[in-house]
Amino acid sequence: MFREHLLTPEYFFKSRYGGGMASAKSKETLLPPSAFQRPAASKPTVIPSAIGKHKDLQVGDEEKEEKRYPWRELNRLSDEISDLRAENRRLRDKKPAAIIPTSEEIKARVDVHHSPSERSDRRHFDDIISRQATEVAELKLQLSKAKADHNQNVLRLEGQIASSDIKHEQVLARLQEKLGQEEERFKNEIDILNSNHQQELSRLVVQVSELKGQLQHQQETRQTKQEQLENEMRRLLQEKQEQEETTKRDLDEKEAQLFEQSKEIQKLQSYIKQTQEYAQSTEAWRIDKQTMERKLAEVQSVKEGLESTLQLLHIRLNSLNEILSIQEKELSKTKGEEISEKKKGANLLTRWREKVFALLVQQKSADIVRKKDEQNWNAKVSAIEQQLQQALSKNQMLVHSISDKEAQLEIERNNLKTTQNALTKAQELALSLDERLQQDRDKVEILQQLAQCVQEKMTDMDQMQSGILGTLKSYGQRISFASGRVEMLQGQFARKEAFLRMQMSEETEAMKQKTVPEKPPPVDETSGSYGQLCQELERVTRERDSLATQIRKDSELIDQKVGDVRHKYEGEIEGLRDRIKLLETSVEDRNQKCHRLSEQLEEAHSGLEEAREAVNKLKTDLARQQLEAEKALKDKQTKDEQQFIEQFTEMERKLNDARREHTKAVVSLRQQERQMSRERQRAADQVKGLEDHYKVQLDKLHHQLKTAERDKNLLMATLRQEGLLSKVKTQRASPVNYESDSSTTDDKENIEPRPNTAQSQRVSEPLRSVIDDIKALTEVASDSEDS
Repeated sequence: MFREHLLTPEYFFKSRYGGGMASAKSKETLLPPSAFQRPAASKPTVIPSAIGKHKDLQVGDEEKEEKRYPWRELNRLSDEISDLRAENRRLRDKKPAAIIPTSEEIKARVDVHHSPSERSDRRHFDDIISRQATEVAELKLQLSKAKADHNQNVLRLEGQIASSDIKHEQVLARLQEKLGQEEERFKNEIDILNSNHQQELSRLVVQVSELKGQLQHQQETRQTKQEQLENEMRRLLQEKQEQEETTKRDLDEKEAQLFEQSKEIQKLQSYIKQTQEYAQSTEAWRIDKQTMERKLAEVQSVKEGLESTLQLLHIRLNSLNEILSIQEKELSKTKGEEISEKKKGANLLTRWREKVFALLVQQKSADIVRKKDEQNWNAKVSAIEQQLQQALSKNQMLVHSISDKEAQLEIERNNLKTTQNALTKAQELALSLDERLQQDRDKVEILQQLAQCVQEKMTDMDQMQSGILGTLKSYGQRISFASGRVEMLQGQFARKEAFLRMQMSEETEAMKQKTVPEKPPPVDETSGSYGQLCQELERVTRERDSLATQIRKDSELIDQKVGDVRHKYEGEIEGLRDRIKLLETSVEDRNQKCHRLSEQLEEAHSGLEEAREAVNKLKTDLARQQLEAEKALKDKQTKDEQQFIEQFTEMERKLNDARREHTKAVVSLRQQERQMSRERQRAADQVKGLEDHYKVQLDKLHHQLKTAERDKNLLMATLRQEGLLSKVKTQRASPVNYESDSSTTDDKENIEPRPNTAQSQRVSEPLRSVIDDIKALTEVASDSEDS
């Protein structure tokens, strides 16, 4: 609906010619048509409020500058007036394209399409328009005041120019008076200089002879130095050629080394590529494919965003072009018509609404661009996350290629040793070349000093010759002035002679008129005085003629001598100039030779710099390879450290578990040991008790046995004594048949103690079983302690 009346964003800023519609204090302003014809990028846009503040801050400085330099303000005002006239002329030349609608129609249109809030905005804009109208009136008053000030300044400047012209005339009069005084003073000085002319001539002759001797001596010294310099130049050329040959050989060797190294590097690169290709699995290819697909999707999204932004920018550009065309049409309608305040207000209101609409469009486009940027950033974040995953996968792949990198590192170390050796050789060669270059520079400086000395001598000679020529000119001027003075003296003498003749004629007439015969002696005196005067006059005239002739002869001689000396010195000067030219040509030849030598040295130096750059490049490549190798080693080291740390933590965990089990086993073993020790002590106590019991029982049994044996012995003795033993044997039937009596007696003796031995056997059997049980228990206890 409002597309016809859209305005550019630059319309909201104040241009160079915006001061005629609003003051610096107001923030709202309108622009003339010339502001839309100027490119927007020519000047940075400035907010009117900022301009007003800046102008308020600069008022004091501008007033001071106006007081000091009033013509600057005049120039500025004249420029502004000429710009305003051109603007008005341009607006008059344009033709109205359409009729501007009335204020009532514009208000009706606005009331139809706007809400009550917009009507309140319109009231605000009406206030702004009224305020701007008052400001326009104020500015017109200021313009009239500025014109009056301009006229006053012009009148004041015209008065100043007239006073300055008067002053200049007075200064010219004073200068003319001073010029006459100076001319008189110069005439007096010329008389003095004529007397010094002969002395100067003699001194110049002596000086010329001395200069000839010095010149001859300098020529001889120059020839000798020239020969020395030529010999030195030949030697330097030979040394330079030798240096060039050596540098060429070294460069060839280095190029060959670099070619070999490049071949080795290519071989290593091909080897590395082959190993990487072999080491790269299908999983890596799949990951690369996924990454490329993601990147393609990101690029497509970025492309879509750019296309959308491009379309929006095209829309904005078309809208701005339409706005400019509409504004130009509206501004062209105002030609030659007196627009009323209501029409101005309606136009201003429509323009402000169009500005608001343009700002809304701009804000909407900015929101769209911001959303697109957010989408792009989110896509970039996802792409970065994917790249992180890819980097992690690449890190895993690099772990498998560390062995290959180690072998490559060893190869590079060997290459590093060879390059270091070549670098040391190149550094030694560079040092030698620097020394030679320094020597050459010292020699060139010596040559330059010599050339400078010769040039200084030649300049001194030129200055001396110019001084001589100046003195000769001054002498010629003095001679001409002296001849003029002589002529002046001749005229004075002639005037005096005529004056004396006139006096004498007057006296003769007076004497004729007087007839006094009484006094003849005075007549004789006058006649005598007249004769003396005539004689004196003749003598003076003769002296005058002789002096005039003498002066003429002297002036002729002086002119002749001056001509001879001038001719002589001119010839010498020509000869010196020829010699100077020859010396200059020789110096130029030497300078050219020095320049060629310097160029050759620069070429050698550039070759050396190229060699150094190549060496530095090799160093950088070597350092880069070392860094890559160190990085790979560090990665491997960190990976190994991580693996070792994990293994160490696992071992520590297992060790802690084992320690816990060991401590449990130790605790249980100690408990068992304590229990076994208690059981052992208990068993030992039991065994000791049993042993004590058995000892007591044995002691009792032994005592009983002893008592029984004693009783048996007593019974046997008693039986033997009483003879009862044989009766018992006879009464008891014996199963054994005895062979003889002796054997019977022995058997009897042997059979008698059997009951006691069987009884002792029966008593000892439980003791043995007990002892065997005790031994078995001790063996079991010892086995358990060992286990």
